[in-house]
Amino acid sequence: MPPTPRTMSPDSCHPAERHGEAARARVAGKAVLLVVLYLCIGGPAVSPLAASPLAEAAPPRTADAGAAPGPAEPAPAHNAAPPPDGYFVDSLQGDDRNPGTVGLPWRSLAKAATVALGPGQGLYLRCGRTWRESLTLNARQLADGSIVGGYGAECAQRKAVISGADDFSGGWTQQDSVWSRALPKRTPKITQLFIDGLPLRTAQWPDASPGTARMALLASNDAASSNPNRSPKLLGLDAAALLNQDLVGATMQLRTQAWIIETRRVAVLEGAHLQLDNKTNWDLKGGQGYVLQDKRWMLNSPGEFFHDERAQRLYLIAPASAGFSDLNQTLVEGSVRDKAIVLGKRRGIGVHDIAAMAARDTGMLLTDAPQAVVSRVEASANGLIGIQLQALAADAAASNGISISDSTFAGNGQYGIEADGVSQASIARNTVADTGLGAHRQANVVAAIAAGPGSHVVNNVVAGSGYAGIMFSSRGGSVVARNTISGHCARLADCAGIYSWTGRARREAGQTSRVEGNKVFGGAPQIEGMAPGSSEVVAGIYIDDFSDGVAVVDNLIVSPSVGVFVHNASRVTVRNNRIWLAHRAGLWASMDQTDGDHMVQNVFEANQIVPLVQAEAVAGALPRFVVAQAVWFWHTTGGSAALAEGRNAFKGNSYVQLQGPVASHAWVHGPGAAGFIDALQWRRLNPHDNAHMRPAHFAPVLAKLGDELVANSGFDAGLAHWQSWHSPNSIGFGVKAVSRGTGCVGGCVEMVAGGKGDLLASQAFTMKAGVPHAYRWAALMPPTAEAALGAPYISRDGTPWDSMADAAGWASYTARAAAAGERLDYEAFFIAKGANPARVNVQLETPGLNVVVDSVSVREVLGYTTATPAEWVRVVSAPAAAPRSVGCVDLGWPAGCTALGLNGEPVALPHTLPAGSDQLLMRADSALRR
Repeated sequence: MPPTPRTMSPDSCHPAERHGEAARARVAGKAVLLVVLYLCIGGPAVSPLAASPLAEAAPPRTADAGAAPGPAEPAPAHNAAPPPDGYFVDSLQGDDRNPGTVGLPWRSLAKAATVALGPGQGLYLRCGRTWRESLTLNARQLADGSIVGGYGAECAQRKAVISGADDFSGGWTQQDSVWSRALPKRTPKITQLFIDGLPLRTAQWPDASPGTARMALLASNDAASSNPNRSPKLLGLDAAALLNQDLVGATMQLRTQAWIIETRRVAVLEGAHLQLDNKTNWDLKGGQGYVLQDKRWMLNSPGEFFHDERAQRLYLIAPASAGFSDLNQTLVEGSVRDKAIVLGKRRGIGVHDIAAMAARDTGMLLTDAPQAVVSRVEASANGLIGIQLQALAADAAASNGISISDSTFAGNGQYGIEADGVSQASIARNTVADTGLGAHRQANVVAAIAAGPGSHVVNNVVAGSGYAGIMFSSRGGSVVARNTISGHCARLADCAGIYSWTGRARREAGQTSRVEGNKVFGGAPQIEGMAPGSSEVVAGIYIDDFSDGVAVVDNLIVSPSVGVFVHNASRVTVRNNRIWLAHRAGLWASMDQTDGDHMVQNVFEANQIVPLVQAEAVAGALPRFVVAQAVWFWHTTGGSAALAEGRNAFKGNSYVQLQGPVASHAWVHGPGAAGFIDALQWRRLNPHDNAHMRPAHFAPVLAKLGDELVANSGFDAGLAHWQSWHSPNSIGFGVKAVSRGTGCVGGCVEMVAGGKGDLLASQAFTMKAGVPHAYRWAALMPPTAEAALGAPYISRDGTPWDSMADAAGWASYTARAAAAGERLDYEAFFIAKGANPARVNVQLETPGLNVVVDSVSVREVLGYTTATPAEWVRVVSAPAAAPRSVGCVDLGWPAGCTALGLNGEPVALPHTLPAGSDQLLMRADSALRR
C-alpha cells in the first residue's frame, strides 16, 4: 500500500474579510474548530481550539498599494520592548510608500517581496489582518536565520492571514435556486468555494446523498477491451443517463484500490465506455466506485458550485444549512492561488504567528530550508496540503532538522503536514484535524501527518483523516510518540492511525524506529466504492512491507478494527501495548510474499488484548455473531510452522475475554494451519503465552425466553427423565448424579465418555416449528486436564440422527472446551424445523475424563435485543495535565450504576483517574451481565 485520505467545522479554517453585518453575525457564531478526542467509547468529548480567523472583524477590502496611507500606528510607549529588527506590513493601516517600520508599515505583500533582509532581520505581518496575495521569499529576500512572522497584541488570538482565495461577494443574481455572477477576466479556475466560511462542493454526478459521498459503480470491463485501464465501462442504466450529457473534460474520480482514489479527465463517452485522457495506475474492475465532476449540468443540488472558465461566470446552489435569503449579504470566497506562502533557500528560517488559508494547492511551502523553525502557525482549508517541506537541492541532507510545533492544520485536502520529503524533522504539539474530509471531497487523501526518515513526531493531536493519521518512515531512527489519534481512515481502507512505509524496496540494514506511548481511538474501513476482494483492514498501528527493527511499545489502542498489524516486516517488537475492544483482531501478523520469508524474528510480548463479540440482529432470523479474535497469524509459506522462537514468538500476552469463552480465539492461516482455534489450541502452539482471563461475562444478546422445555433440566431430581446410551465401541462410559458445591447449582451429573458416540439423552419435548430457540448448558472440567463437550445435538426423539435445527444451523460463539478446573457456560441459538417430539443429546469429545454437567436447557426465544459495547463497557481518559472524575452520567449509564475494573474488582463511583491515565470500566449492574 504505497502512499499516494469528519467533516470539520468549515468556519474554523477560513480567513475572511467580512461583507455585511449579516455575514459578520453568522460567522462569529460558528467560528470555533471542534476537535473530537475520544474519552469514552461511544461518547466522544469535544474540545475547542483557538478561534478561527472567521470570527475576526475583518478590514475593508485591500486598497491598491498606491492609495493614501491610513493613520499611523501609535508609537510604542517609551518603556515598551523595542520592536524586532526588520520590516512591517499592515494590510489595513499600511502604505507601500511608507518606510516599512512598525509605526509606518507597508501594506502589500508585493512590496514585502522586494525586501532584502540582512542578518538578524525579519519580515513581520500585522496579526488580525488578511492579505489576498501570495508571499514568495527565497535567497534574494531572506538571510540565514530570517524571521517571517506576525506582530502585534492580536497574535495570541488571531494570526496574520495570507489567503489563496479572492472575495467574490456582491453582484449575485438568482434564477430559481441557482445564484450566479460574472467574474473578472483571467480569473483562474476556482477549485474551492466558501459562503461565510462554509465549504461548497464541486458539482458532481451522481449527487451526493445526505451524510455520504455517494459513488456510482463500474461494470466489469470487456475482456476484449484494447486498453481497459483507459476505458472504464459503465453500468447500463448509468450509461443511458449520461448518453446525451456533456462529458468532455469532466473530472472522473475512481477508487481503483481500497487505499487510493485516482483522478482523470474524460475525453468522450463511447457507448457504455468512457475514454479517459490517461490510463489509470491500477486495473479497473467491476464494483469500483467513481464520481464525475465539474460540468454545468451537474449543478442541481444544494451546496454545489460550478465555475465556467470560458464564460468567466460562477454558479452555485446555496447549502441548505446556509440560513440566508440574499447571497449578496454574505461573504463568498473562491480559491484561485495555488500557494499562499512559499519560503526557502536559507538555513534556520523562523516562521510564526501567520496563517496560510484556502490555497488551491498548498498553504505553506518550505523548500531547501534546513533547521527552519515553524511555530504557532495555521494552515487550513487548503486544497491539498497545509504545510509541505521539500528538499530539492543536490545535498538533500541539508534540509534535515526542520521543526514544526504548536500549530493548527485543519480541513486540508490531502495532507495536514507533509514532511516525508525531508529527514530528521521534529513535529510536535500540533493539532491536525479533518484532513481530506472537506465538503464531499472525492480526490485522493494521504495522511494528516507524513514524516520522513529520522523524524520525531510527538505529542500531536490528529482528529479526523480520510486515510492515515500519522504516516512515518521506519528508517533512520524515527520516533512516533505520545500522539492522540482518532477518526482515521474515514474515506478509505487498508490503512491505520499510525502507519509505517518504507517503499517497495526490500529490507535495508540498520533500520530502527519506535512507536511509543500513543493513544489511538476507533477506526473502521470505508467500503463504499471499494472493489470486491479489496483489503478492508484498518489498524490502530500498521507496520507495513519490509519495515525492519520497529519497536511498538506502551501504546493504547481503543476500539480498533485491528489493533497492531505487522505485514511482511521483520525484527519488530510489539510489547506492553493495551489493545482494548478490538472489533476484528487484536494482533495480526501476516506474510504474503512468495520470494522469501519477509516476516522473521518478530516478538509479540506482554500485550493486553481485549477482543469483542458483537451481535447483529437479523429480521426474522437468528442473530449473527461477529467475533473478534485475539490473534491472527497468517504465513503464506510457513503456516503455523512460522510460530517459533527466532521466527515469530508470542509470549506473556494477556488475553481478556469479557463475553465468556469464545470458540475462535485465534486464526492461524497458511500451509497446514488449523484455521480458527480456541485459546487452548493457541497455547499448544505458543506454550510461552499466557492463559486467557475472564474477570466478568457480558452477553452480546439479551434474549427473552419462554418456559423450560427440558424436564429436570438442572438434575435436581438426579437422573430422572434422562437416559444414557452407550455406543457399541464404548469402553467405560459412566453417568451418575452428583451434588457439588463448586460449579453446580443444585444437582449435577458426572459423565465419563468411553467413546465419542456415548450420550446422555433428555426426555422428549415439543418445540414450535419455525421459531428460534436457545440451547444452553454449563460444565465443570476435571481438575487435572482440559476437556471438551460435543457439538450441539438436538434430534428427533425417535430418529436421533435427524437434527431438529433448520437449514440455518446453529448461531453461537461459545467455546465447547476449557482448561482443567474451569467452568464453561455454553449458549447457542437455532430455529426448530418441526414440532415433532425432540430430545437433547449431551456428548463428550474427550473420552476417559470426568466432566460435571449442569443446567441443560432448551427454551423458546420470545424476542431478543443485541447489545452495543457502550451499554456495558467504557474507556475513559484523563487529560495529561489534570486528574478527571467520572460518574454514571459521564459513562452514559443510569444513575446509581455500579462498575468493575478490568481485573473484575468493584470500582466506586464517582472514580478519579490520575492525570494522563486511561481505564476500562464495565457496568456491574448491566442486564447483560451473566
